[in-house]
Amino acid sequence: MSRQAAFASQAPRPVGITVLALFFVFGTLASGLTTAMLIVPGTSLDALWRLNPRAHEGFIVADEFKKLLKLYGIEEEYQPSR
Repeated sequence: MSRQAAFASQAPRPVGITVLALFFVFGTLASGLTTAMLIVPGTSLDALWRLNPRAHEGFIVADEFKKLLKLYGIEEEYQPSR
């Protein structure tokens, strides 16, 4: 059986699986954008924090917790190249 025939005989993908995959893609892109905005502050992307300023404050608090973990040697220090 050829490869095309094998794909043609498969049932179509359920809509729920497609929606779930798109949800995960959106989450991945959103978390990547958030990471970029936290690593490189002062860019034009900082205007996005105005949409949810409490989230930015929460990430800043999380950064303080991260520093505490570093103090105890639980997490390695990240040094961005500048």
